[in-house]
Amino acid sequence: MTQTIDAPVATLSPQERVDAWLADFEAALAARDAGRVVGKFTTDSFWPDLVAFTWNIKTVEGRDGRADMLTTRLAETDPSGSARARRSVPTGGRSAPSRRW
Repeated sequence: MTQTIDAPVATLSPQERVDAWLADFEAALAARDAGRVVGKFTTDSFWPDLVAFTWNIKTVEGRDGRADMLTTRLAETDPSGSARARRSVPTGGRSAPSRRW
């Protein structure tokens, strides 16, 4: 027997997918839901915390490590409003100016 799958009602653009992921990530952080936050990453991934939560340069490995770190640090860091994707500004076909130091 052949079975078909209904096509999705709406297909999200790559930018819409990123925006949705970041919005859910931000909402999970604001809700202090460490399980939901770590569930957005693969089980064996790394989280390089560059002073964001631990005030230290620290890499946390795996879901359990991330969950422990977030459970310990979320109340003190109170993250919010910082994960939104910013749309790039069109340059009219020109290259963006480079920074020279």
